[in-house]
Amino acid sequence: MVNKYPYKSHDDRWYKPCHNCGNMQSYLRYHYALNSLNLKKLCKKCSNKLPENNAHKGWHKDVLRLSFIRKYKINAAVRKINWDVDDDYLSDLLINQNFKCALSGWDINAMNVNKNTASLDRIDSKLGYVKGNLQWVHKMVNMCKQQYTQEDFIKMCVSVSDKVKWSPSNTSQPKNKKWVKGS
Repeated sequence: MVNKYPYKSHDDRWYKPCHNCGNMQSYLRYHYALNSLNLKKLCKKCSNKLPENNAHKGWHKDVLRLSFIRKYKINAAVRKINWDVDDDYLSDLLINQNFKCALSGWDINAMNVNKNTASLDRIDSKLGYVKGNLQWVHKMVNMCKQQYTQEDFIKMCVSVSDKVKWSPSNTSQPKNKKWVKGS
């Protein structure tokens, strides 16, 4: 039996089906289509579903997006900050913190592509991303903390809290905070 793929269409492109879903893939050259067919290449949609091919779809220990980890590694390299932790350490740290911000106790999430609330914080900003110097915090907390020492940041938060008292009807998440002026 003669293989009917790849075939040339009226648009002068070569087509072959995705090995997984059967959707047709388009190629400019015959040999590209033939090689893709012989190698059982997947279409982009099927390929992106595989964690090793799309970091947004991959998770480490089912708690931390691979792209999230990669973002921190690249950012550290660009800023010339030492990076000496592995994916296991970062995932275990998040698990050990029970998916809570180390400083506020708020829930944090490192799984959703557009709804991340987790942020990797260097406890001492003068040190790199090394074991013992990292904690997961809520992104709002990390944006406020910036380069301050943890001690100075906590002192500032206490001062703000002393000045502005939260009402007893508050919830644990920042978007629901209600405030009343303190004395």
